[in-house]
Amino acid sequence: MKRILFFIVFLAALFLGVGLWKTFQNRILIVPEKVEPVKTAEYFQESQHAAENDKKGFSFENVSFIYDLDSFSDPKGEVVPALLMNDETSKPDGYHPRYIEISLKSNLTKYSNDKQTNSFVTINVYPVEEYKQAFSVSEAYVKGLNHDFAKLNKILENPSIIPASNLNQLPYIEYIDASQIFHARAKVLNFQTGMGFIYLTQYSFEAYFFCINNQDMDYVFQGLTSDNKYFVQIHFPISSKEMPESADDVKNENCDLPKDMFETDKNSELYKKYTFKIARKLDKMPPEKFTPDLNKIEDLIHSLNIK
Repeated sequence: MKRILFFIVFLAALFLGVGLWKTFQNRILIVPEKVEPVKTAEYFQESQHAAENDKKGFSFENVSFIYDLDSFSDPKGEVVPALLMNDETSKPDGYHPRYIEISLKSNLTKYSNDKQTNSFVTINVYPVEEYKQAFSVSEAYVKGLNHDFAKLNKILENPSIIPASNLNQLPYIEYIDASQIFHARAKVLNFQTGMGFIYLTQYSFEAYFFCINNQDMDYVFQGLTSDNKYFVQIHFPISSKEMPESADDVKNENCDLPKDMFETDKNSELYKKYTFKIARKLDKMPPEKFTPDLNKIEDLIHSLNIK
């Protein structure tokens, strides 16, 4: 009798053990089905931005980005038709292939001749090879573009070669009849599908000594997609309370032009010293001391996606 009872208890324990094992095994097998799939860094970034009420996404053609609503508004995109150079003796500025242009209204207000004007950010995306083809009638201009693209690539590969001195012209792909009078805060930035570099600068269209000022300062970004298929150029109008409003504001205490600059034969040398001093001043200023906040600008660039 005892043997029969023991056998019954043994069988019950065996069946119970098998049942528990199957239940445990089944639980192990269904765990992977409940685990969320691994998310990419881009997914997390997009989710984070989507959860923030002060940001909004914009997409046009093959370009998309996320922008800060307190700093920018009303983005609009358009496809600009090609304007090809057809005479190698022509000045090169103004010619281009078909490209994407996106504009955003900035929260920054500029003043010119005491008149208030809206400021606009411009984002231009060009196909690299078509850009060169737009100047194909001139071997010299195509060679110049290849040289500038090579300089841009060298900076992206080795940011340490960005010249610290404002006396060196940084590469600027677009042909313009102007030159940089200074640069500050130059550094390399990644975006979703590539890399570029950004710097604070002001361009001079004539040989004239004037204050570095809010009316003319830009935060300029130039970059290439990882496959070198597209080139992007962005101009962010920028200002600071530490700077005079316009070039004519020579009496402003923030102008800092040498008092005797126009009374000596050392104008050029004095002006170089002045621009270097202002560049170093701008280098040391916190990002939030500018309008728009430089951090908000760089966030927009980091989110940029060009397919």
